[in-house]
Amino acid sequence: MKKAIAGTLLVILLLLGFVPRILRDMRRTAEEKDAGKRPRPVSVVHPEAVQDYDLSLPGTLEAVESAVVNARATGYLRERNVDIGSRVKRGEVLAILEAPDLDQSLMQARATTARSRASTAQAAANRTRSQAGVAQAQANLTRARANLAASREKRKAAQTALANQEAALKRANASLELAQVTFKRYDELGQAGAAPEQTVDEHRAALREAEAARDAAEAGVAGAQADLAAAKADVDGSIADLAASQESLSASQATLQSDAAAVEAANAEQRANEAGESRQATLTGFVQVLAPFDGVITSRNIEVGALVMAGSAAQDPNQTAPGAGLFGLARIDRLRVVVQVPEENAGQISLGMPAKVASGGATVDGKVWQRSGALAQTTRTLRTEVLLQNPKGLLLPGMFAQVHFRVAGRGWMLPSTALRVDAEGTRIALVRDNQVVLQEVDVERDLGQQILLSTPLQATDQVIPDPAADLKDGTIVEIRQPARP
Repeated sequence: MKKAIAGTLLVILLLLGFVPRILRDMRRTAEEKDAGKRPRPVSVVHPEAVQDYDLSLPGTLEAVESAVVNARATGYLRERNVDIGSRVKRGEVLAILEAPDLDQSLMQARATTARSRASTAQAAANRTRSQAGVAQAQANLTRARANLAASREKRKAAQTALANQEAALKRANASLELAQVTFKRYDELGQAGAAPEQTVDEHRAALREAEAARDAAEAGVAGAQADLAAAKADVDGSIADLAASQESLSASQATLQSDAAAVEAANAEQRANEAGESRQATLTGFVQVLAPFDGVITSRNIEVGALVMAGSAAQDPNQTAPGAGLFGLARIDRLRVVVQVPEENAGQISLGMPAKVASGGATVDGKVWQRSGALAQTTRTLRTEVLLQNPKGLLLPGMFAQVHFRVAGRGWMLPSTALRVDAEGTRIALVRDNQVVLQEVDVERDLGQQILLSTPLQATDQVIPDPAADLKDGTIVEIRQPARP
């Protein structure tokens, strides 16, 4: 009995709990059916046909010229003439180092150069002396050749004279033989009394004259032979003198060549030492740190008394205030804006294309100055640089900027809120005959607050600018606001 009562109470409690819930669900279903039959109020806009549009992209201002200014010499900073914000001109002294070791090296280089110049002068003097020796040897050779020629002429004359004397001796011998024969004949005639004594005496005198003439001719031949021998000896002496002169000339020329080579070596050493001195002088000049171009000091990383090392590693010069080197320097009268153009718009950007740059509350005109020849693989964007003039220095490197390009593009412009993206695709909600029609579209370009669609539309199409998530095809709507572009 008790179990039956408990079961009855349980059934009653269950009925009391579920019946109200069932009634509420039934009322909600009825209300939803009634709401589906009532038109939903919506506002609409019309698509705007465009031939070109404004492409707005973020960018960063950079200096056209920027550098990390380092020192070319090692030393201690003695003077610092500029600070951050200082405007400098090209060649202006930014800082001065103290480097006594460079001064000592320069003095040593100058002393070495002076010694080499003295060596060059001595070598040149030796070469001059050798040139004089060669000239003297050539004069001696010329004189020896002239003496040889004269000796040969004398020998030739002595040979001619000997030949004449020998001919004269032959004639004297012939005359003597004739005189001897004639005298013998007349002497015999005289002894026989056939010839007068005077005639015999005359022929005896003629014989004696012939003998004297022969003796004189023999003496002439001996003298001519002596002269010829002397002439031959003179020729031999001249030949020996010529050979000695030639050897002396060869020796003098060899000495001259050696001295000339010594001069060339001394000149080469002098040039090398002068180059070393010039290098040391240049290094000494590096104690002055100069501005490479006109600009503004963007960072100062050194103080007076600090040790400066030559050839410090440089950081990225595009940093607005580099932390390396002695100073950061940037030219700000012209700036560039670095923009990353998306792949779909890369072909629409060309060199010289105008652009408007908005930064720091100002808008200035610029133009496309440089563009990369390839897209970045990681971002699929094209690095583009827009050049703008900044004569008053109102814009600074490192500022953010918004760059506006006017690019060509055919399509239909709608508010970006009109786009509905879900599992069924990318769609917009059109109103046709007071019913919702969800149409798939292709987005050409997302411009932030607006989107450019490449899907063909009509200027009279009515598009819901902010479709609710529960709008479906066929939903009855009522346009409460007039269509706006």
